[in-house]
Amino acid sequence: MRAAPASCTDSLSSRRTVDTSRPPPGSAGPMAQDAALPSSADHLLTDTVQDLYWTLRRLADHATSAVPLPLSEVEVLRHLHQYPGVSVSEIARDLGLQHSNVSATLRSLSARDLIVRRPDERDRRCTRLYPSPTALATRAEIDGAWARALAPFLEELSGEDRDALLGTRPLWKRLAALRPALTKPAAPLLEERRA
Repeated sequence: MRAAPASCTDSLSSRRTVDTSRPPPGSAGPMAQDAALPSSADHLLTDTVQDLYWTLRRLADHATSAVPLPLSEVEVLRHLHQYPGVSVSEIARDLGLQHSNVSATLRSLSARDLIVRRPDERDRRCTRLYPSPTALATRAEIDGAWARALAPFLEELSGEDRDALLGTRPLWKRLAALRPALTKPAAPLLEERRA
């Protein structure tokens, strides 16, 4: 379970022939180079996850078509349902989004009466965000749409397959928690020395 945050601030070419019979000086050799390549199992898993992503994306477009919300707003709203009481900075951190994008999404959700803002009890300068009653009803609609979209697949599963799929749930939860690696901004180019 996600622990409640202590405060708002804890949260942002030319071709040439190469002799490959022996490794170049300083190289670890072909064995080490092969180790850096993805294994066939990793490739299969990566390929499967990509297929799953595109399938789920199509299902998501269909499942949320009854609810007039962009997917970006659905994502933030779902996060609020999972972790009520988060701040803007925490949403940005948890979802790997820009703070400005989250703020814009929250303004849209607020205009739709889908979020409730409350001051933090320990830090009155901080605002905590909660799903509104309207948001709870919207979430129920989205969940129902997803259930209908997945029903054809789930109905075909045998009891054994269903148990096997449930057994992998912890791994899928870990995958769902994956976020893009943070990259540092490119360093500015050094000015050339003047002669």
